Amino acid sequence: MFGMKIKDPVTGQAHVLGVGVPTESQGRIMRIRLQLLIEAPGVAPQQVDTALMVKRVNIPQAGMILPVTVDRGNPKKWEIDWDTAPTRHSLVDAQAQAIIDAGGIGAASRTTAPNASDDRLTLLERAAALHADGVLTDDEFAAEKARILHQHP
Repeated sequence: MFGMKIKDPVTGQAHVLGVGVPTESQGRIMRIRLQLLIEAPGVAPQQVDTALMVKRVNIPQAGMILPVTVDRGNPKKWEIDWDTAPTRHSLVDAQAQAIIDAGGIGAASRTTAPNASDDRLTLLERAAALHADGVLTDDEFAAEKARILHQHP
């Protein structure tokens, strides 16, 4: 935890199991509740439920893995290395790249869906959801929408 001196540091990772709704804000910093599974070499894994002040850009999502330093002698002393932790922006970029690498939003549906009108609606809904979540920019959303409508008459 923050504020405690780590005497015997070991680098590990924290698996984000759950993320609560921010309860307090101080400009770009939010108080957030996190459920984490912390693992490090030579230290027994531990599940923690904690509230931390986190920059908005660093608020993690469930499933992410964060870098941590754990005190081998007292594993209750740990801290997240926010300087090397993935940001929401890097996560969005990775999701968008994965979609592009897979051939676009509807690549799997284009090869397996028997009903083109249902397929088109599903693809448009998926693109709209990605746009609303910030994965696609306005321009990318417009291009994807045009592609869906053109390929699925």
